[in-house]
Amino acid sequence: MSVYNSLKTLDEKTIDKSMNTIIQQTEYLSTTISDFRNFIKNDRHKQKFSIVDMINKSLSIADAALAKYYVQMITDLDTDGYCNGFESEILQAMLNTLNNAKDALDKNIKNEEERFIFLSTDIKGDCIIIKIKDNAGGVPDEIINKLFDPYFTTKGDNEGTGLGLYMCKNIVEDSCGTVSVANRKFIYNGINYVGAEFTISFPIDGKAEFCNR
Repeated sequence: MSVYNSLKTLDEKTIDKSMNTIIQQTEYLSTTISDFRNFIKNDRHKQKFSIVDMINKSLSIADAALAKYYVQMITDLDTDGYCNGFESEILQAMLNTLNNAKDALDKNIKNEEERFIFLSTDIKGDCIIIKIKDNAGGVPDEIINKLFDPYFTTKGDNEGTGLGLYMCKNIVEDSCGTVSVANRKFIYNGINYVGAEFTISFPIDGKAEFCNR
């Protein structure tokens, strides 16, 4: 907003959008603090929620950071399903995964080149599937199986804790889901790309009675 103000181009629409983003991020931080307290007290409660609504909340929170790094989001969220789990924790897992993709793009793709994150939903059998894919070049084969290990990081000592994807895996599994990663070759707008694809799967509500986590 300060840039718009200095250029004398600050308008009501820009102010409203910025204020809404601030409100959403404040509400998210407040919820995170509350969830942490409940986690410490072991007082969490699963609830039924829309996967697409949860994804849209995560994108609203991540929007400013993705724009700062020139990341274009390509979404296909026409398929929705309801999960029975810890929504705000799963939202945090989504943010961790998006942030991981953003960091990979920032590290491997120059600013003047196009940076993409593709996010889609689908239903297979009794599960709803979320796929998050980037065009950052993929993960070296020798480390791809270590990405979900605690304290493993491809960043410098002062840039990462190695806990983001580890926490993501634990959060997803705590809601009876699964998460995996693989390198993919694909074509977008006639151009060949390579990138990492994270696949998160949850049982559709009512199909996970067997899960006692």
